[in-house]
Amino acid sequence: MARRIYAVLAAALLAAPLAASAQGQAGQEQQEQQKQQQQAEKQEKQRYQQEVAKADQERQKAADQAGREADAGDVLAQLHEINQLEIQSASKALEKAESPEVKEAAQQLLVDHQQLEQQIMRVAQQENIQFDTEANFTDAAIDRSMKQAQQDMEQLSGKEWEAAWLAGQDDMHRYTVAVLELGQQANIESQAVKDLLEKAQPKVEQHQATAERLLKSEFQVAQEQPTQQGG
Repeated sequence: MARRIYAVLAAALLAAPLAASAQGQAGQEQQEQQKQQQQAEKQEKQRYQQEVAKADQERQKAADQAGREADAGDVLAQLHEINQLEIQSASKALEKAESPEVKEAAQQLLVDHQQLEQQIMRVAQQENIQFDTEANFTDAAIDRSMKQAQQDMEQLSGKEWEAAWLAGQDDMHRYTVAVLELGQQANIESQAVKDLLEKAQPKVEQHQATAERLLKSEFQVAQEQPTQQGG
């Protein structure tokens, strides 16, 4: 998705006038290119919104499935796997991200998920809760989405990589919030587990909001750059 956006924006930088006598025609061509670019960006936004809506539906379906008849072990296993993925993802972002804001978000995400993982393991030990530390997501759509995203991102770099990473963080943390909410609604007897889920949710929501904000900023900067260069 990010590659298509930047490809559209790169196209707007073409066709500068080569001679003074051609300036009028070049100006018309530039206006036409800007018009086409704006239309392409509008279509890209619509496609992105459709993809987000589809992902929301799949995520909710996965969360509903995970929440049915969930016990403490099920919920902690889900959160354990999410933490492992997020710790790896944040570490990768610290290596590849260029934006200071994205690096800062990755660092905070890394610290918070490491702390959450420690809390999960401590509560599981205290409450004698057994769960599979090698658990896999039960929903095939989420599993396919994660694997495809990882493959796609291997081909990206720079701002494209950051945009893809932020989109993934936005989606994953929305899913995590759903897991936390359903865990709190499930028939879990352990008060320690309930307290852990309740305390974790605000930080996870903050991660999602940060990813969404930075992602919107990436889109805004990308849209403004051709206009600034054209002026």
